[in-house]
This record gives sequence, C-alpha cells and structure tokens, in this order.
Amino acid sequence: MGSFVGHIDESIFFLCLAFWWMVNKFPRHIRSQWRKREYTTRVSYPLPTKKFIPLEAILKVLFPIGGLIGEFLTGGVALKDADGNFRKLSSMQHMSIYGLFLVHGLIDVVMSYGLPLPRGLDFLSAIAAFFWYGQSFGYHAHMHGKAELEMTIHVLPITTMYACSVAGIVELLDRHCFAASMTRIFCVLMLGTWFSQASFVMYKPFPLPGDILNPNWDQTDERNVNFIVASFGYHMILNIVIVTVVYLVCYAYLRFKGEGQNQFKLLVDEFQDDHVDQFTPLNSKTQADSSL
Repeated sequence: MGSFVGHIDESIFFLCLAFWWMVNKFPRHIRSQWRKREYTTRVSYPLPTKKFIPLEAILKVLFPIGGLIGEFLTGGVALKDADGNFRKLSSMQHMSIYGLFLVHGLIDVVMSYGLPLPRGLDFLSAIAAFFWYGQSFGYHAHMHGKAELEMTIHVLPITTMYACSVAGIVELLDRHCFAASMTRIFCVLMLGTWFSQASFVMYKPFPLPGDILNPNWDQTDERNVNFIVASFGYHMILNIVIVTVVYLVCYAYLRFKGEGQNQFKLLVDEFQDDHVDQFTPLNSKTQADSSL
C-alpha cells in the first residue's frame, strides 16, 4: 500500500464493493417493504444471470492477491536483511491485511457453491478482516518516521473500519437488520472515497507505481493536517448523500419497471386513513358542539 497504486487499488475495490452492495441490497429492502416481508441480508451477491457466477466473491479473492504480490515484490522479496533483522515491516503489516481479506474471499467463494462450511463463517471472516484492518492501521499510523500528515490520513478511517466489523456482527446475529447493512455500505463507501483522496495527497501518480511523495503537500504543515481532518467530515456528508440518492434511484427504477404500484397505492391509502383517524375525535367534537 505504500504507493499511489497501492492506495488507489484499495479505493477502487471498496468503491466497487459499496456500489455493488447498494444495487443489490436496496432493491431487496424496497421489495420486502412493498411485499410486507422481512428483509434478509447476505455477505455477497452473484451476477443476476442464469448461470451462477459469484462475481463479488471472486473479486474478493483477486484484489487481495494483487495486493499481496505488489507488497511482496516491492523492495525485494527478502523479509530479513544480511544481519538477520526484520525488514519491510510496513509491507508485512499490509500483507497480513490482504491475507485476511483473501481468506474471507476464499470462504465466500466456497460457501457460494454450497460446500458444507459452518453457517456464518463468511460473516465471521469479514468481521475479522475489518477488525484487523482497523487494529493494524492503529499501529501502522504510528510507525517510526511517519510525518504528521500521513499519520493523520491513516488514523482518521480507523473508526470506520471498526464500525464495518461491528455492523458485520449485528448482521451475523440478526440477518433482517437493514440498518446494519446500511452501516456496512456507508463505512465501505467511506473507505473508498477516503483512500481515493489520500492517494493523490500522499503520492505522485506517475511514474507508476507512484512511490514518490507528493511535493505539493507539505507533510509537516499543520494547515494541511487540519484541512485533511476537515475533509474527513466532508466525506461523511458526501457519502450520506450518495447512499440516499442511490436508494431513491433504486426505488424509482423499480417503480418504472412497474413493481410496487399497487403497494404504493396501498401505502398512500394507509397514510390517508391514519391522517383521518388522527383528527376524527377533534372533528367529531366540533360537530357535536355545533349541533348544540
């Protein structure tokens, strides 16, 4: 991850994952409301084709493999120097993160094809991956030699990573909790947009892989650090808006297809009935008073 390519790769992966979940989870939740059935979550979703293709699970395997290869080859393959001391400690931490996400992806692929693994293991592996993601970043951000700007960029998303893990725990315990699914989507989307900005702030994109620090951002200037802190809040605003807009687009698309028309009319009728019932006692009393 110690380059532009390493961080933008993370960003693309999380953005794809968040939008894939939105276009799969949101229509399911909308339909469940229309049909008055319970919404049910799942870890991943296959392609909506006749032939079963667990696209999401496959991508969860390919992205970490690419990250592991990149970390392993950067700066040579040896993990110890000539004196027997550990080297590439930052890369070793990165590889442990990629490794856990790879394990989750493999479990997801296996369970997608119905092999007899314990129920909930796919959720558990995702929970562990995001938990270690946050825990590792906590140590990684304070490694020796990191400038304040880089340290701040890595500290800010730690809570978001933990929140992903907590949302996964709630989904594991209650498969019908849409709020937990929304939290997971929002947090992963946050990671995607945040690392997109972080890639350009910390590194020059070219020449690839972009391991040269960006000279336009003084890593020790407190004004830059304060701006980055404020930026995280704006990312939260942006992503809440994105989630809301995508949900409304999914709703409008299903209505355009003709789904939920009767259900929508039923909801309107129920609202009008509730509205009338709410004021019936007052109107009745008024009519009774006027008759006197």
